[in-house]
Amino acid sequence: MKARKNNSRNTGQNSGSTADTRGRSQSGQSPLSPPSSDRVSEEQFNAFFDNANVGATQLDTCGRFLAVNDRFSQITGYSREELLAGMTPLDLSYPADRERDREHLMPFIEGKTSPYQVEKRYVRKDGRVIWVKITGGAVRDIDGRVVRTAGIIEDITARKNTEAELDALRRRLDADLNSMVRLHQISTRFFREADLRALLEESLETAIDITGADMGKIQLFDEASSTLHIMVYRGFDQRFLNFFATIGVGRAACGEAARRRERVVVENIAESALFVGTPELEVMLEAGVKAIQSTPLISRAGRLVGVLSTHYREPSRPDEQNLRLLDVLARQVTDLIEAQQSQEALRESERRLHDVIDHANATVWLKDLEGRFLMTNRYMEKELGLSKDQILGRTVFDLFLEREAAQYDANDRQVLTYGQPREFEETQTEADGEHTYIARKFPLRNAEGQIYALCAICTDVTERKAAEQALRHSREDLNRAQAVAQTGSWRLDVRRNELLWSDEAHRIFGIPRGTPLTYETFLFAVHPEDRELVDQKWEDALQGERYEVEHRIIVGREVKWIREKAELEFDGEGKLLGGFGTCQDITQRKKTEEDLRELTVTLEERVVRRTAELELRAAQLSRLHHELTRVEQKERRRLAELLHDGLQQMLVAAKFRVTETRQRVQENDAVQQNLNQIDELLTQAIETSRSLTMELSPPVLQELGLIPALGWLADFIATRHGVQVKVFAARKAEPSSQEVALLLFPVVRELLFNVVKHAGVKAANVTLEREDQGLRLKVTDQGCGFDSSKWQTMCAGSACGFGLLDVQNRVELAGGKLEVDSAPGRGTTVTVTVPL
Repeated sequence: MKARKNNSRNTGQNSGSTADTRGRSQSGQSPLSPPSSDRVSEEQFNAFFDNANVGATQLDTCGRFLAVNDRFSQITGYSREELLAGMTPLDLSYPADRERDREHLMPFIEGKTSPYQVEKRYVRKDGRVIWVKITGGAVRDIDGRVVRTAGIIEDITARKNTEAELDALRRRLDADLNSMVRLHQISTRFFREADLRALLEESLETAIDITGADMGKIQLFDEASSTLHIMVYRGFDQRFLNFFATIGVGRAACGEAARRRERVVVENIAESALFVGTPELEVMLEAGVKAIQSTPLISRAGRLVGVLSTHYREPSRPDEQNLRLLDVLARQVTDLIEAQQSQEALRESERRLHDVIDHANATVWLKDLEGRFLMTNRYMEKELGLSKDQILGRTVFDLFLEREAAQYDANDRQVLTYGQPREFEETQTEADGEHTYIARKFPLRNAEGQIYALCAICTDVTERKAAEQALRHSREDLNRAQAVAQTGSWRLDVRRNELLWSDEAHRIFGIPRGTPLTYETFLFAVHPEDRELVDQKWEDALQGERYEVEHRIIVGREVKWIREKAELEFDGEGKLLGGFGTCQDITQRKKTEEDLRELTVTLEERVVRRTAELELRAAQLSRLHHELTRVEQKERRRLAELLHDGLQQMLVAAKFRVTETRQRVQENDAVQQNLNQIDELLTQAIETSRSLTMELSPPVLQELGLIPALGWLADFIATRHGVQVKVFAARKAEPSSQEVALLLFPVVRELLFNVVKHAGVKAANVTLEREDQGLRLKVTDQGCGFDSSKWQTMCAGSACGFGLLDVQNRVELAGGKLEVDSAPGRGTTVTVTVPL
């Protein structure tokens, strides 16, 4: 009661009244005096205000709370102090409704509108949104001015929620009813329409409506390729359709539903393991798909027929009620597809049957029990030269010669009498002569087992008969050919337990025709020493190995050699079915081979002896070549010494004498001129002698080795002939043997002289490198080149090629090899390889 008294005083003070409504009246009456009717009314109002089970408020003329009761605090979650601290009803309004509330509330507070009643949303202090119903009225003074407003606030959140649920339920029921009606209409159309695509499009629209989807598709399953193909769709662009036109089982949601054979729901494809990291994700997002559900279409027999998928532009998941309706639709769609496929398969089967009958290379007909033709095929029409209309309804007596018709009719009656299929050989006269037919005739029975028609398939075997005759002649020719070739053949049929030999096979083995043939019969004829080999070869052949063997057989007292080959046949489980093989008498060939082996042994012995002799001579030639090289170098050094110590000294002495004599003769004397010429000639002779001395035996080769000698030779060629030679040689390439150095130096010199004379260039390269157990020398130029495949023929007998041939002979005598790589306009590379 204390709280209510405080609240009442606050109310009076805040409203601006001149007296305490619970103390004294405006007329100054004492609190102890009997209450007036106005005081009783005010106290009753305050009691109702404080104790009402609904919220109660009073607002000042600015719209601020003047007074609130406990219930209103409970409704809003704010304390009285917080509400009376200057808050207004607009502070509690739902943000989106605030401007609208201001437009309705302020005119009411200002007394411009009639009493206020509205249902609106409040936001509690804890943030929860509630619904309230506000009923308000204005309190006016004696002059009719509004001094405050009072309002009753009811929390109607529960009612609003109930109404929302009822409304949602009503919409759901309406939607479910519409869906069920639509499902019923589709189900009814299934039996009236044959257009599968139109029915599937209607079904897809229904599925999209049921699940609230934005897009969708129905795919059919192809068992042969294990893929899904889009049949109908809605809402997709061309790139999406191209990408998903054919998709394998296990890919994306539809493929995964097909693999699992159960519904797959992906609420957010961007986070799904089915899509993350796959090309399908990019295509889906580009098409605006954020979520998807795929329902497999499973037939009543458990066969996968296709997949029904619906797609959503926002992450979502259909509710269970919608999915149950979707299952009903999926069952109807599955039955529709399967029924249509069955009908199409039946129609296709009928078309194929008619096509097979019409294209059969045989006469096919159907007769009633009176012998009248009910059905025939094109082959019979062609053979008779009649149309189908001219044949149907007639009998054989109307269409064939009397004797032939009587034969056909008698055979027909046998089948109808005994009620069993029978086969006959019948003849028919045609334009090109008499033809023979194998007629297989059989009765047709109805569900009660009664015969109602006769059917026949008549195959023209005229050519086969002729072929059989020709085959008999061919077999005779084959037997004669096998006898000439001494090659027999055999055929094994495990299923019939038959082993057949040709006549020549019987002759080779010496086993008379009519003798029971078994594997043991054959093995007994094999030479005892070869039986184990032959038996093992046969066992290997049974395991899939190739059967090919040469062995001996015993025929009477004679031993023969035969060669056998066979190809065995197995079923899918590896079981032997049979095989075909040949056996050839190779006794004479074996005798010839034995003679050849003996001759080969003799020849090999002679070759070995001859090879040894040639190797000995080659070794001798090699030693002779090394010796000649040493002798040549020794003679070169001797000649060089003679030139240097003998001829050069004499030439120098003569030059001194000429110089002394020239000093004693006057300058204008004719003798002076002759002496000058003699002096010049002596100078040239000395230089030529010195050059010849260096060419015959360069001291650098003897003293420093091959690589320095090649450097000297490069300088010599450049100075004498103007050709720049670059030498590329590693230090490890220096040969340790002087014989190798003495061999390679003249080789390089000769090859460089060839460059000077024939290449037409001013540069060349010399490369020396070590390889394994030898040295490789290359002389390269970028000159005019020549056809290296013909250099030996071109240079034989020609002075220009003698040097190269001489180099080849020298190198080969030392156990080396010379190779020439050249082409016109591509330069030349000569490679010399010598052992160390």
